[in-house]
Amino acid sequence: MRFGNHSVKTRRHPRRGINFDKVMVGKLLAPEIKSMIDARNFGALRELFSDWAPADVADVILDLPEDEQVIIFRVLPAALAADVFEYIGIAEQQNLPRAMAHEQVVGILNEMSPDGGTG
Repeated sequence: MRFGNHSVKTRRHPRRGINFDKVMVGKLLAPEIKSMIDARNFGALRELFSDWAPADVADVILDLPEDEQVIIFRVLPAALAADVFEYIGIAEQQNLPRAMAHEQVVGILNEMSPDGGTG
């Protein structure tokens, strides 16, 4: 995996298939992810996660606030979002649709084009 100008050697959890380096990079990228959301740069957000394994995406987004989780789910390609959904816990699966109805999140989602871009 490449991160900027650095090559990162990846390791996977033997049972869950989680790529620890992507999770670590994801935690380091949390401020950048928030910045992309605040700037409404949904295309870059979609691109960021497009080549990640569903388990890795799930682990990263579960560390984010619920409203940001909703936005990331919305920008992911449909097939990836469905796969990621399978990796989150039952409680999170139940909370996600409720979070999608929150006024602040609805406003942001309404700004998005159907393909997850900004226009």
